[in-house]
Amino acid sequence: MSLYNKYRPRRSFGHTLLRWVLIVVGIAIFAIGWQVTEINFKDLVTGFNDVQPLLNSLLHPEFVTKETKDFTSTSLIQIPCTDNPPPQTPPNPAGYMIISETCAARGETIGVQGLNYPPRTQVTLSLAAVDNPRRDRLAVVLTDVNGEFTTDLTIPADFTYKSEGLAHRLQAEYEIEFGPMQISETTKVVFVKMIQTVLLALMATIFAIVFAIPFSFLGARNLMTRTRVGTVIYYIVRFIMNLTRAIEPLIWAIIFAVWVGIGPFAGVLALTVHSIAALGKLYSEQIEGIENGPLEAITATGASGGQRIIYGVVPQIVAPFIAFTLYRWDINVRMSTVIGLVGGGGSYLQNTYDSLGRVIAQRLGTTGQNIYLRYTDDGSGNDLVREFDRRKLCTEYTLDASMRAAKVTRLNSFWEPDLTIPIDHSQINSAGTKVRPADPVDSYATTFAYNANHEVTSILYARGNSVEYTYDASANHLANGNVLEVRR
Repeated sequence: MSLYNKYRPRRSFGHTLLRWVLIVVGIAIFAIGWQVTEINFKDLVTGFNDVQPLLNSLLHPEFVTKETKDFTSTSLIQIPCTDNPPPQTPPNPAGYMIISETCAARGETIGVQGLNYPPRTQVTLSLAAVDNPRRDRLAVVLTDVNGEFTTDLTIPADFTYKSEGLAHRLQAEYEIEFGPMQISETTKVVFVKMIQTVLLALMATIFAIVFAIPFSFLGARNLMTRTRVGTVIYYIVRFIMNLTRAIEPLIWAIIFAVWVGIGPFAGVLALTVHSIAALGKLYSEQIEGIENGPLEAITATGASGGQRIIYGVVPQIVAPFIAFTLYRWDINVRMSTVIGLVGGGGSYLQNTYDSLGRVIAQRLGTTGQNIYLRYTDDGSGNDLVREFDRRKLCTEYTLDASMRAAKVTRLNSFWEPDLTIPIDHSQINSAGTKVRPADPVDSYATTFAYNANHEVTSILYARGNSVEYTYDASANHLANGNVLEVRR
């Protein structure tokens, strides 16, 4: 028998049983946690391609940029062919295309050669109908060092047109950078928000110090439990600090956002309250851990309570207090980004309502980006909602009797957000109002159809494409995954 087995303490059966029970319980808790948190390491591998664009953007931030300008060159192609096809596009120093055949049928492949384009430039090729809003993106090509490209394009088999033999537009779109390098808008916005984040955390930390220091002395056991009154104060302060610290700063931010309004001030108050409790705990525990020797020596000289704190306690806690304060500021800087999710840092969505409780304006954060909503009718008894975004582009939502979106129309024009009179679509073609002056259409409309169960049965897109949905007769459609067939 080895010396270890001879002299090791003998464990009782109860002690061994307890040890195995704890092991089993630990394994059970781990297994339950694994299931509840839905851990699946396979998703880390299968989802990596989805996160690559995000990681690439983070690793290659756009600090500086150049101004860009969009260019479009157009060639005509007749669909289907007639006896009089359009001519080839004449040479253009800004880029032009030579088509193997200037007419083709749907489903037919044509050859396209591009000349005089900028070298090493991405060019998007698309086919736009001239008699309806349809527009098909056919290919994206990269020009060579001479600014040329060659590719084959297939006319979509479902390309929609109203009249045969029309010359539709084959467009090549690209953008070029020009001018000197300059600080990007992204960099400017990020810099301003970084300064705001640091200052928000700094102000919260400063305010917290003012209240945390006195609370820390009231919450120190070695200073307060000498008398009955002091003991009561000690437990009350400790309870308040524990309770305040238990509530997440995110919850405090929501409370103060309702109390004082959405904005950075609500974030400062939220971080201040939580920091008071956190610093108060750290400060008080540091006070409780001081050396009693200097304190007893000062007491032996007949010093008062205030003198004992000033000369016996403060010199021992100054350095730790500074370290805790800097650490808390670091925490507040990181917490400020989370506080901003509920509007505590200035990022928020503010709605304005009319007397009927309808949203008439939305303001996004402190950027001044506003969205305006106007309510009227389409002349046929249906409700019409017009949305004006920050670029003054208008989108119309036509609602049916069941308040469902029957049609969504994107107007090809700029409008003033305070417009209250009905929009005259004939005004769209006036000079200087259209988004794309060369575009012949006035608007792009998407139409929806529903069944008796308020389910979408068909969608007709502006480009002429349509989607049809077939449903089963289940009484619980959403739970049963009711879509039986989708036709495009």
